[in-house]
Amino acid sequence: MRNRCFYAGMISVLLSLFLSTSVWASTWYGPDGNPVKIEYWAGTGSNEALLVIEFGEEEDTPEYAFGFRFDGTATGWDMISAVDEAGSLEVDATYYSGLGYFINNFYYDGHSGDASTWWEYSVAESDPDFHFPESGWEWSSVGCSSRTLENGSWDGWRNPYGSGGPEIPTVPIPAAVWLLGSGLLGLIGIRRKRA
Repeated sequence: MRNRCFYAGMISVLLSLFLSTSVWASTWYGPDGNPVKIEYWAGTGSNEALLVIEFGEEEDTPEYAFGFRFDGTATGWDMISAVDEAGSLEVDATYYSGLGYFINNFYYDGHSGDASTWWEYSVAESDPDFHFPESGWEWSSVGCSSRTLENGSWDGWRNPYGSGGPEIPTVPIPAAVWLLGSGLLGLIGIRRKRA
């Protein structure tokens, strides 16, 4: 009876541990393999794309990621405007007939870019498993109004222009979770040896 209670308790602890970390299984992963810290999601649909914005090139410059869900056809501008409407990211853009939208500046969490220079628009290959591709960021040859999103698209903006794609904000998997899990597995192994 005692063994059954022990194993039932261990199974419930491991199950809750698995469920608490399984949230990461469907998240986006940065180049370091850790989950991307997404500020909030905008839109609805079965496809997902990610908008990453970095406010400068200094070491301590903040970067933010925003998720976008959509069905059918959507563009980079659709993602930006949906994220703008859904939360506290603000976008200053100008529309040019025949060309589309030009981003003047982004504002979020007390940060803004240098308005005296351009924002660089970069894209990364789509990955339906939501892992950042090894090929990294590439300068976009089209504007955000002409960029067609796919499930797993990565769009990045960094200020100033010419500084490369933005850094991706990730969240390290807490070492305590892994330590607890490995400790529990070790206890199960010791318990089995004794029995």
